[in-house]
Order: sequence, then structure tokens, then C-alpha cells
Amino acid sequence: MLEDTPALESRALTRRGFLKTSALVAGALAAYGGTTLLSGCDQNSIVQMTSNDDTYANCICRVNCFGACRIKCTIREGKIVNFAPAPLLDPNYNRICLRGLTHFQRIYDPDRILYPLKRIEGTKRGTNEFEQITWDEAIELFSSKINEAAEKYGPQSLGIWGASGSLSTINGGGGTPSFMFRFCNFQGATNIQNSVDMAQSHGQSRVVGGNMSSGLGDLINSKYIVTWGYNATESTIHSWHLIADGIDAGAKLVVIDPTYTTLASKADKWFQVKPGTDVALALSLMNVIYSNNLHDVDFLTNYTCAPFLVKPDGTYLRMSDLGMPAQTIPAASPLSAPTVIDPIAVWDTATDAAVNSEDGLAKTPAIEGTFTVAGQKCKTAFSHLIDEFSKYDPEFASEIVGLTPMQIKELALICADGPVAHLSGYGNQAYSTGVTVGAALATLPAITGNYGYEGAQQGTHWKFFPGFNYMPTMFESLADAANMDMTKFHSAKTIPNMCLPDVLEKGTFGFLDSTTGTYKETDWSLKILWQYVGNPMSNTGGTNILKEKVFSKFDFVVTSDNTFTDTCLWSDLILPIPHYFEQAEVHASGEHGFIMYSEKALEPMGESKSDADILRALTPKVKEWKFDATANSGKGGYVWTGEYMAKFFTQTDDEYTQDILTSEYCANLNISVDSLKKNGCMYDGTNPGIPMKGADGRPTFLTETGKVMFYTEHPAPRVNWGQKFDIDFERLPRYKGSFEASSDDVDLRKKFKFVIMSERPRFRVHSSWWSAPWLRELEPEPIVKINPEDAKSLGINNHDYVKVSNDRGHAIAKAIYHAGIRQGTVVYPKGWQEHQHKDGHGWSDLVNPEPDLVGVNGNFMDVLANIELWKG
Repeated sequence: MLEDTPALESRALTRRGFLKTSALVAGALAAYGGTTLLSGCDQNSIVQMTSNDDTYANCICRVNCFGACRIKCTIREGKIVNFAPAPLLDPNYNRICLRGLTHFQRIYDPDRILYPLKRIEGTKRGTNEFEQITWDEAIELFSSKINEAAEKYGPQSLGIWGASGSLSTINGGGGTPSFMFRFCNFQGATNIQNSVDMAQSHGQSRVVGGNMSSGLGDLINSKYIVTWGYNATESTIHSWHLIADGIDAGAKLVVIDPTYTTLASKADKWFQVKPGTDVALALSLMNVIYSNNLHDVDFLTNYTCAPFLVKPDGTYLRMSDLGMPAQTIPAASPLSAPTVIDPIAVWDTATDAAVNSEDGLAKTPAIEGTFTVAGQKCKTAFSHLIDEFSKYDPEFASEIVGLTPMQIKELALICADGPVAHLSGYGNQAYSTGVTVGAALATLPAITGNYGYEGAQQGTHWKFFPGFNYMPTMFESLADAANMDMTKFHSAKTIPNMCLPDVLEKGTFGFLDSTTGTYKETDWSLKILWQYVGNPMSNTGGTNILKEKVFSKFDFVVTSDNTFTDTCLWSDLILPIPHYFEQAEVHASGEHGFIMYSEKALEPMGESKSDADILRALTPKVKEWKFDATANSGKGGYVWTGEYMAKFFTQTDDEYTQDILTSEYCANLNISVDSLKKNGCMYDGTNPGIPMKGADGRPTFLTETGKVMFYTEHPAPRVNWGQKFDIDFERLPRYKGSFEASSDDVDLRKKFKFVIMSERPRFRVHSSWWSAPWLRELEPEPIVKINPEDAKSLGINNHDYVKVSNDRGHAIAKAIYHAGIRQGTVVYPKGWQEHQHKDGHGWSDLVNPEPDLVGVNGNFMDVLANIELWKG
């Protein structure tokens, strides 16, 4: 039982408060001439919930919380009056959360953007000075800016920055083959990649080829459920009941987290690690498992890179080193690379010789040892890993991770006693060491063979549909793609958002030079920014730097959104877009294995236009530019073809969606626009049980060798621009201190006393739902959770306002005592808008925007700051 953790009485929802909130919503609905959803709380005043005139639409909540919940909307007199879970093929996923229940407040938000807005001439960005204009004026203004910049600087001068606020096939972001993706490629714009929550997946891909988690329904087969930086009861509310099902079936819940979260309160064991030290902990667990002979030799031998021989230069010993020529298979298309077949060698103890690892001749490959082959001393990959984790015996690791040696040993025995489900959240990868977190957590289960059977899994639970055909985003037609007609091919360059300050200052970026195979610093002017399906001012690091070195440096900034976010405030032109339920869409990403059709429940409010409709209006006025090698005195450059982009954007939503669903994968599952409309929800073909089990029942992985590759021969950064990094360090899961949170910089730790961690709160997804009245009643203002002992030492009482600050900025919030917060650490909820804070500065001000050179990922947890009583 935690003490000194009083209930947050300021958040209590009273009946009077509920009525007050309901009245606000009623007023919002009345403003649009509609009926109210609720008119008070007593039974006599609740609006009739059914009517003979009601119609229904099954829609999808398309935010990036992994849920992709299907919601049945009741529509009366042209307004939504009720929500309920809509059925899916697996009833385990029939649900709706508190956020989903307030979608109508987002639809009928009094502050919703309903018309195009232009910043008033002569005013500055960020001053909230806008005037309403017509769509014709907006399109004319935007297109003229694009054309002027393209003519002077090239078409790449338009940067398109998409995030994941809407995940869908036509009007979405998050890597979907959307219409905007097609526009970016065809116009030759710069794709600005939203570099958030991406490091862990890069590390996992190195080791196992991708996300190796099963469906959460498989947790009923687990003996232990071990969570790493994952508070499902808050961040993914819809997942909790599946974890609870596993517990009810007999699984023990083990939580690894610096904070006593709601999920930790449900756990059998809670291990309170120091922030940013998960890699050291994972290595120490491997140490204990190996030292006690609990490793699975058979699995390591047959399903991992353990027996592969590594040369002194760090690369694998291949059969070409032993005189067997490598084979090269030509590229299948201009978009792919040639395939080189050069098998890795292993040491066969039966013949005392190095042999081909792939021909089945090695009857007893050695997984440990050093062997002289062709005059070189070669060590097995597993021996390299042993060398690394041997440094982290429990006594040594204890000081780093903040657990006792006995706790480390106890956790190691749990991890060795499978089947174990290792569930990763996104908290422990939000440090500069995030890639290694992914690699270490993917390696740990391989030591004990905890892959490939019921109840055993590792990873996150966000699945992406593997059947999309991305060719329509790059070729002018499916026929052109099938013929690989490269004269009809279009492709944009990508720059991570974290590199924007540098690119805008220097006017250059490193791109791959196809003639030399190296990265070359290339002139790259960015002049116009179009931001859609996201809110970077709230959801990327270093807001002050973002304002000063990014938004202020663009000549023209456009934002598409339906609520007035911090990003809108820093725009020149704001384009209103519909709510999810005001447009038909196909959705295919989430933690369940379904592809779904989201019906259109309402006509778009006001003059809202979908991203696709905006492009259909914009492209008739945007010039088509093509590269001409003879231009610019033979140096090459872009020239106007004399035509406009409209010819590439004539398809309807259904026609384009069908194109991106035209694949062998979709054909085998009978997935098409028509079948999705008919069925509403279809199985997407991903294995909801054991995704790494092959047709022969044996484990297989999505790596080049089909094995767990915990030793990476040629590690690469997630985004490469020619940056220098320690290649040898990246070859194995290795621990090092992060930029700030686990830094060993003594002076830095003296200057700033607290690690500032963010949490994904129950009442928002990033910044979505920031203005929903019911949710703000439950969570009325920004808070910061602090250990009572830390607070008292600073003279801070419970519910005092405090200033949290570092060299990058500050935020002011109400301090809440929480004895489950590790001393020296504070926790704040992510996603508040700046104006919701006391003095207009938000939490993102404090976050370090510098990219780790390998992960190139947002470091929301990797923050140091000081705290003091606010005297404002």
C-alpha cells in the first residue's frame, strides 16, 4: 500500500460537474442546430436513445493508440446521438474507451475549425491573428506559394510533414499509402519524417526482422507476462482486459518500470528500475541465465546466429573467405538491389573445420569458442555476446539499474521459466539509446528459446497491414508499375524532422549518391511547410527551438486540422479537415488482425475538406516539375513541363483505395473495396497467434538468414545521411548512458537534479482529445507527479504549483505527491497545449530535440531539469 498518495480531489467528477459539462456540450450541439446528446444526468431528462428514424454507421477510431476500435454510431436528424462498440470478428476486441465515448465532443467542438483561415497580413506567427477566407482564395494562395518556390528553388522546397493523428489509407499518415504520399512523390516534395517512437522497432528489426509479438489473446497461454515501460491501463486502455484474461488464466504479471503505475498496482512483482537503464538490466539477466546454465543451447544453435563465426574485423566469416565464390542474382526490378549469396561459416566440432552454415553438413556447430580459420582467429557470435553480458553480473549491474542483486536474480529466473510474454511499451525507447533497447529486448528471449510457441512472445502490439500495394504512390498507373516503366516513376526524398534545424540553417542534407554509393552533402532548400495529421508543436521535442529554428525559417506554413492546436497558431494558412466519422475510409493498423471499412456517418461540418479533396482542388493549380539532366548548363535541374498535377489525382477515393489493395496478398484473402464495404471487417492475414512459426512448425524470423541475429554485421542508422557512429558498438546489444537521464556526466547531473519523464495519459492520445470537456473535467489541468520526500526537501506541498525548467525551457504545473515515483524523478502527462499551462509554456519546451545518430528518435524520457516552487 503506497502512502502519501491522496486522491486527486480536484479531478473528482461530481454530479454537478457532470451536468455542467453536459450543458457545455448541449450548447455546442445547439449552436449547430442539432439535438442534444445528454441533457442532464437524471433518467427523465436523458434523450430517447432509440427511434424508428435512427440510422447507423460503423466507424473506426483512427488514432495511434493501437486499438483501432470499431464504433457503432447512432444518427438522428443528421447528428450523432449515441456510440457503442461495433462487432469485430473476434469479440475480444469489441470495446470503446472513455476517449471514444467523447468523439461527439470533438465533432461538435465549439472551437472546431470550420473554414479556411489566413494569418492577417502584418501580424507575426504565434500571435493568433487570423481571418476567414474562401476555399478558392486558400487554394490560390497555397498553389501560388508552391509554384513560386518550386520555380526558384526546386520542387523539394515544399516539405510535407505527416504524423499519426489519423491512420487510414486515403487521408492518413503513419506510413500508410495515402493520397498525400502520392502527392509528395509526384510533386517531388520533401517527405519530412515524423521521428517519434521509432527507435525500438529499428533495434528489433536488426535482431528478429520486425515485431515478434503475438496477439494479446495468446496471453492466456503465458506463465509470466513481463512488461517493459508499458502502462496498458492508461496508454492502451483497450489492452488491459486481455492482460487481465492472462492473469485470470494463471499468468503472473511482472512490471518493470521506474514508476508505480496503475498497471504496477495489479502486478505480482514490480521492479523499479532507474530511467534509461533497461539495456543494462537485460544484459544482467542474460548473465544470470547463462551463469546458471539456464540458456537453451538447442535453440541458440539452430535458430540464432550463435554459431556464426566472426572475423577480427567484426564481419562474419563467409564461404567466399574459404574459396567458394559468392553468387550474385540480378535485381528483379530497377527498384530492388542485386542479391548476393555468400553463406556464413560455422565451426563443426565433429570435423574440426569451418563449414557452410546453410548446407546442413554441420552436425554439431560450436556456439562458443575461438577458432583459427584461413589464418584468422574467428570467434562465435555467441561468444561475443557472452563477452558483453559477462560485464554485467548482478552486483555490478545493481548500481546502474537501481535494483538489488537479489531482485536481478529473481527477475532472471522468471525470464528463464517460460512461456514468457515480454510486452514492450514505448517509454523505455524514448531515450538516446532506444535502438539498443529494441535489440536487447529482442535478444533476451532467444537466450532461453522463448520464441515460437504458445504464450511466448516479445515486442509491441502495433501491426501494419502487409498487403498494401505502394506502387500507386510512385507510379502513374498500376500498368506502369507492373511494367516497371521508370519514365512514369516518381519519388521524393526523406528528411527526419529532427534534422530540420540543421537543414534550414545550412541548406544542405546528405543523400545517397547512386554513382559512388556514398552519402553526399546536397544543396537542399526548404521554403514551404505543409503539416497534416499531427501537431508537432506539442508532440516533438524542444518547442522553443522548433519555433525559432524551424517554423520561423519557412517562408510559408500550412496546417490541415480540425481543432486549433499549438501548430495551427504558428501557421500562415489553416485548412479545415473532417472528423474521422465524416469520411469513409479503410483502416488497417492496430493490435488486432483486421482490416476494416469505416463508414461515413455525417456530412463534413462547415466547409471541411478531406486531405484527398484538398489535393484534388490544389493539383489543377500546382505545376508539374521534372528533372532534366541537361538543364542548368548541364548540371541538371528541374524544369516545368507546361502541365499541371491534376492529371495524377483524378481518381475517386474508392478507385485509389482499390489500387492500393491490388496485390496478390489481398487477392488471396478476397480483400477489396467492395468486399470491405460488404463485410465491414475482414481478417488481414497476419497470424494472431505465433507469427514466427513457419509452415513446418519451426520458428522462423524475418531476418535475411531466418534466424535471430543478435550480432549485426553491418549496423545502419534508422535514417542515413552519412553521419558517423560507432559501428562496433552497434553490432551487439550494449549499454551506455543516454544523453541525459542515465548520463554519467557528473557536471550535468550536478546542474540538473531530476529526470523528467512523460507518460501517455488515459485521457489523450498524444495531443488528441486535448479539448474534450468531459475528459477535461476528469483531468482539468497539467500536473507533475513527484515523490513526497523530494517535494518536502524543496518546500513543495501537495497541490502547490511548481516550475520545472532546464536550459531549453520551462513549464508550470500543479505538483501531486506520488510515493510510487522514484526519488530524483518526476512524471508529467504528455499532450497538453501550451495555453492550457499557467504561463503559456508547455512540457515539450524541456525535451532535448537533438537526434541520436543511430535511432534518430524523439527523446521524451531523456530529460534532466530542476524543480522549484512557483511564486507567480
